[in-house]
Amino acid sequence: MRFEIQLQKPTNTRDAGGGLTEAWTTLTNLWADIKPLRGAETYRQGQVQEKTTHLITIRYRRDIGTNYRILYDSDNYNIKNIKNLDNRDRFLELECELGVAI
Repeated sequence: MRFEIQLQKPTNTRDAGGGLTEAWTTLTNLWADIKPLRGAETYRQGQVQEKTTHLITIRYRRDIGTNYRILYDSDNYNIKNIKNLDNRDRFLELECELGVAI
């Protein structure tokens, strides 16, 4: 685990018009392993959109959800799936997408 990442969670704040604005709050910095799995391109609304799926491995945490994201080197990885390796509460594998809005 040689990549230092930030675990971020969404928080809703009120704006001046009374509506809600989603902001991201950094919970903690973690060490992780990041491996690319696959990539894809789609053509939507007249534009080519790229999506890359990565597997990020971190030490086990209880306070993580699929609405969180990982920030590494100005890239936002949206968490799509969380797997507890061997159900031993030692490591988590996070399947994340890069290049796709939530």
